[in-house]
Amino acid sequence: MTCASDILSDSGPIARRLADQFEARPEQLHMAAAVAEAMETKTHLLVEAGTGVGKSFAYLVPAMLRCLTRGQTVLVATNTIALQEQLIQKDVPLLQDIVLDALKDDPALIGPDGISRTLRPLLVKGRGNYVSVRRLKLASERQDRLFPDAAALRSLHMIEDWVHTTPDGTLSTLPQLERPGVWDKVQSDSGNCMGRKCPTFGKCFYQSARAQLDGANLLICNHALFFSDLALRAQDVGFLPKYDHVILDEAHNVEDVASDHFGISLGEGRINHLLSTLYHPRTGKGYLAQLGLVIGDVAVVDKAILLVQQCQNASRDFFEALVNLARSDDSRGPLSYEPSRSARIRSAGAVTNVLTPAMRELALRLKSVKETIKAEPDRFELNAYSLRAEMIANDAEALVSQSVPKCAYWVEVSGGDDEGGGGGGG
Repeated sequence: MTCASDILSDSGPIARRLADQFEARPEQLHMAAAVAEAMETKTHLLVEAGTGVGKSFAYLVPAMLRCLTRGQTVLVATNTIALQEQLIQKDVPLLQDIVLDALKDDPALIGPDGISRTLRPLLVKGRGNYVSVRRLKLASERQDRLFPDAAALRSLHMIEDWVHTTPDGTLSTLPQLERPGVWDKVQSDSGNCMGRKCPTFGKCFYQSARAQLDGANLLICNHALFFSDLALRAQDVGFLPKYDHVILDEAHNVEDVASDHFGISLGEGRINHLLSTLYHPRTGKGYLAQLGLVIGDVAVVDKAILLVQQCQNASRDFFEALVNLARSDDSRGPLSYEPSRSARIRSAGAVTNVLTPAMRELALRLKSVKETIKAEPDRFELNAYSLRAEMIANDAEALVSQSVPKCAYWVEVSGGDDEGGGGGGG
């Protein structure tokens, strides 16, 4: 059976194909053999190798061999977009052709059904990277009441022009937006996805990408997507297909990314973004402002807008309390202050939690408004906003009450506006 060392050796097919551009390296051969053995024995492997060793080839070749000779699925997670693009656009296509040619007479290439196995690589992106054609259409129809200024409208128009030419509907091909927050109004979102009931289901970029997942056997994604899926799998709602092996490239970044997905964090910017999306007090625009005109019942919507304003006040009071806590240099108190303006909170209830009840009341109000509306697109929009408000309420409660066991809790103050953020990490 063909092995990774055969393909990567100084007389192997890669050397013959690339000629003077390739040089066999003992470290690369050693790493490839170790990766292959770890996959065969289903054990863990940690590799540290210097620049120029050829780490990508050293794990891609044995990964491809597992896919082609064993019918298994391998997931490769990287930290940077640059490496993902290098893998999917350059390294994988080159090696795919070479490895398949090397295996053309290998009986292991034939599956149990008598058909030759093929390599099906796929770059996997998170749902928020995809534009929703339906939500974009809805935003376009209501743009005058939905967006607060001319810059936001210009950003919307840029997305409208781009969607007719993009090959995959993802952020990777979208030009820089003047108002990046506009993307939130048009991105694909699980909370307001209509599934097969969606009038644009057949044109959906995200659903098309999901269909490709079913047949892929070499998955390339980023660390954030991998750990997001891992966290969701704990709730039996993961979205990645079943895989047999995982390769974490650029693994020195893994700890921070894993903490982000398995811990809890709450920033003032996240809350302000949701609330200003619902209603912008300075301009009088936002989703709720235009909803009153759509459903013709201004009174119902006005009650929700009032709650949005109450949540804005609660958020400001909540984070001001956290900032004051971080500034209190009292070693006998519930926190330890550091010069970086990061303060450890050592006991529950260090601040009064005015945010959770306000956000929960808003979430309930949005659900109530949803029940009065017949138009399904708006029902899904309200459902998504309600879920986000409820999640903020839950995160605030968990951080203040320190209800997540075996975690450290802290406050970080950053930015010129003294924005406060609470975080909990394992």
